[in-house]
Amino acid sequence: MLETVQNNGIDRESSDTRKTRESINTEFLELVGSRIKKIRKEKKYTRKLLSEQSGVSERYLALLESGKGNVSIALLRQVAQSLDVEPEILVSNSTPINAESRLLLGLLAGLTSSDRLRFKDQLLRELRNSPASRSYRIALIGLRGAGKTTVGERLSIILDIPFVEIDREIEKLVDAPLSEIFITYGQEGYRNLEKTCLENALSNGGNCIISTGGSIVQEQSAYDLLLSTCYTCLLYTSDAADE
Repeated sequence: MLETVQNNGIDRESSDTRKTRESINTEFLELVGSRIKKIRKEKKYTRKLLSEQSGVSERYLALLESGKGNVSIALLRQVAQSLDVEPEILVSNSTPINAESRLLLGLLAGLTSSDRLRFKDQLLRELRNSPASRSYRIALIGLRGAGKTTVGERLSIILDIPFVEIDREIEKLVDAPLSEIFITYGQEGYRNLEKTCLENALSNGGNCIISTGGSIVQEQSAYDLLLSTCYTCLLYTSDAADE
């Protein structure tokens, strides 16, 4: 009799533990889904565009955003929790960050959005804005026909550093020509894609030649990023100079 009571107690405890774990996993999946949706909307991406970029079906993205993603995400959380790390550390392609970096990330998380922007701008000025660091990150801006591609390719050969055309990067990102991108996503969507590709080109901090459209000056945040990280040159035709 005593053994039966003890077994029933263990069964109830196991059941309660299982229910608690399932509840925590459900909350985690909902949190992951809400974050995916929030970031997607901040970037002004449609679910279709995100599907095209990620290779994940729109139907599954809808499930993720509704908090009904694959349970393996929840299992991953359990493993990460056991290792005392955040889940993103396990799935990141980057080298795991050290304790000092995690401390800095924690401090950043406690800042307001405006304070984080000021902190980012200060870092860009101090770490990237010196003449030495910008001298081999060259940005070419100008209207179509100004010679950005010709100059960029020649500079790339002379300096032996990559040449990146932002418009071509946008086409590769969306897997569509620019004409179709403007029709599908409009001017604002194009601007968001332009900034994303510019950030990608600058993310590794390496030297490169970057070609952008002259209209980038109309997008203040992207233009500020360009000026703060690159030696920026405006190219124009002789006709434009005479006007």
